[in-house]
Amino acid sequence: MKITLTILLIFLFNVGTNINDADWVLEMDKNEIMIWTRETGSSRVKSFKAITTLTASVEQLATVLNDVEAYPEWMSDVEYTEVLEEISENERFYYFEVNAPWPVSNRDNIVHFILKKDPKTMGFKVTVIGEASYIPQKPDIVRIPESKGSWEFIPLENGGSKVIFEYAADPGGKLPTWAINMFIVDGPFKTLSNLKEFVKQNKYKK
Repeated sequence: MKITLTILLIFLFNVGTNINDADWVLEMDKNEIMIWTRETGSSRVKSFKAITTLTASVEQLATVLNDVEAYPEWMSDVEYTEVLEEISENERFYYFEVNAPWPVSNRDNIVHFILKKDPKTMGFKVTVIGEASYIPQKPDIVRIPESKGSWEFIPLENGGSKVIFEYAADPGGKLPTWAINMFIVDGPFKTLSNLKEFVKQNKYKK
């Protein structure tokens, strides 16, 4: 059964683990995108770390990440997104639904999103933490019970950006762990590939 799972995709990293950087295993190095995976301490699913460089500035990328309702246009397998609560310009709770091929049920998640300037790199860092009980579960959609991750945008001397995307989640339900982990590299690769083109739109160049 082919499962293109970006049930894994919804941006996050290291669920409850104290594993260090030495534990990452390189899984892909393609089209200037590198992806590593590693075991997590409290989740049945591996976490991933994906790194690439883009010609866009960190400010452009921060604008893209703040445009939550446009996520389905570039995030792999994300079908629908909605802002549930706007706390500030850079902090909110949002809902997303991830498409999964039949016979697997779609997944959804509620995420607490915080974007901050990083004083160390002079770029931006986004943290996203799943809040599974924020709203009641919908019929026929499996709620992701645990998720956590981050995006980092680090400015480069040429005006571009280094992007570091980390994520881990337990997709819930009875989906076999081997099936999830088999496709853990596919989702972030498609997402970063799409982002390279998506950020070129004029509305993100302002």
